[in-house]
Amino acid sequence: MGSGAGLNAPSGNAGAMAMAMSKVHAALKDLHEQISQFSLSDPRYKGLTQAVDILNKHFPISETVPGLQKTTLAGAQAEAQQSPMLQAIMRGAGGPAGAAPGGPPGAGVPPPPAAGA
Repeated sequence: MGSGAGLNAPSGNAGAMAMAMSKVHAALKDLHEQISQFSLSDPRYKGLTQAVDILNKHFPISETVPGLQKTTLAGAQAEAQQSPMLQAIMRGAGGPAGAAPGGPPGAGVPPPPAAGA
């Protein structure tokens, strides 16, 4: 694996960079958790701990990715607004989907036809 082999040119896209940082954090966290599976005498243990330490300086495991939570929340809200089932739930709960707030269950639904009518 040579220097830069197989690497793509940076895109400069902030959203793509946030997603990439999220993936790097996840990979780093996984590597950190797997270190304990190696024997202290294994030379790969030393190399892995050095690599994790170096990466952790640039991508601290405890740090959250800036904007990722906000982006995730915005995506969830957009998805909820497009979901007919969630819209119905929000209307039933008196939510902002344009329905009148409150009311008894089944409000706005005509009653079933009377028997024998």
